[in-house]
Amino acid sequence: EIAIIGAGACGLAFAEVFRRRGVGTVRVLEAHCAVGGTWSLSRPDSALYEGLRTNLPKELMAFSTRQFDTSRPSFVRSADVESYLLNFAESN
Repeated sequence: EIAIIGAGACGLAFAEVFRRRGVGTVRVLEAHCAVGGTWSLSRPDSALYEGLRTNLPKELMAFSTRQFDTSRPSFVRSADVESYLLNFAESN
């Protein structure tokens, strides 16, 4: 059994890799009530604000196995990243 601490982008990516490789049971542990890590707007300690845009295009930020919504602009808002990570977590 593998435990991954944190359900941010890195934790979710590692969980997917371990699952694809069939490395036992994978559990992602998160102290907060939602996935997303730094990108979670609902975190009480979040430094994000409504309307914040990324400084990297979504084409570089996306996981190789799941792309961002093509209808969104290249420099997505923080809420788009949070939604992307939530959808990624739910599909894995």
